[in-house]
Amino acid sequence: MNQATNSINLSGLARRLVDDGLVDQESAEKAFSEALENKTPFVRHLVTNQTLNARDIAISAANEFGAPV
Repeated sequence: MNQATNSINLSGLARRLVDDGLVDQESAEKAFSEALENKTPFVRHLVTNQTLNARDIAISAANEFGAPV
């Protein structure tokens, strides 16, 4: 039986993390869905579940939003 793929359109920091190669698209979508389900901020979910470390996220965020680290 074929199941429809529920792809999430990642944007902002989530897209940047994928574009920077820190996390693959599938993992980012899964983490995003889990964060929504658990009512947890996306970044907190990534760090708490050891998907990414806070330093790498901070560097990508700084590059994405033009803010210093």
